[in-house]
Amino acid sequence: MTHALPFALRGAVPLMLAALATLQAQAAPVVLNVSNAGSPTQTYFGSAPQPWASVAIESSTETWSLNPGVAQRVRYGWTFNLTGPTGGCCTAQTRSFAFDLTIAGVTQQVSVDIQAMQVNNDQFQFDTLDRPDVFFDLGNIGRLRLDFLPSASQMLANLGGGVALFARAELTAPVQAVPVPGSLWLAGLGLALMAMPSRRTRPEQA
Repeated sequence: MTHALPFALRGAVPLMLAALATLQAQAAPVVLNVSNAGSPTQTYFGSAPQPWASVAIESSTETWSLNPGVAQRVRYGWTFNLTGPTGGCCTAQTRSFAFDLTIAGVTQQVSVDIQAMQVNNDQFQFDTLDRPDVFFDLGNIGRLRLDFLPSASQMLANLGGGVALFARAELTAPVQAVPVPGSLWLAGLGLALMAMPSRRTRPEQA
């Protein structure tokens, strides 16, 4: 009797172990709770009855589901914009809006710049400007990079409404890999195959 693994099974074991490693490397999406504390209202240009507009970042909550190592577009808040009458003034003006952003229990104050200007047809245009990336250290969850995306929206005079704010979020290591269903079964099967003895039939003695 020998305990050598049959040739066919010996060839299959490395493939099974490689498949197991691939499955274990696939991390499950990470769900993050996000809250934006909002900002004070800021006014552009002037006040009634002159041309004016105002912007505030509203307090809000979001839920992000991120795949580690993959940059994904996420919403981090809303602005509430009000517009008054348009007129014969004004050059573009920029305001900086600071707010507390809390992600998975970690709070950091960040800011975005929003520019307002008058455009044709009795409208105002609001541009969220580009800014440097912001990083959040989320401990055992990983390190989160936020790239606040620039945007543009237009609104007619004497109206109000909300505009969504978006960022590109990327979560990096350390991330705890979560075995997918079946990976433990594959591990057990591989070990069983390696331990399985094979029998050779001895010729019968006369």
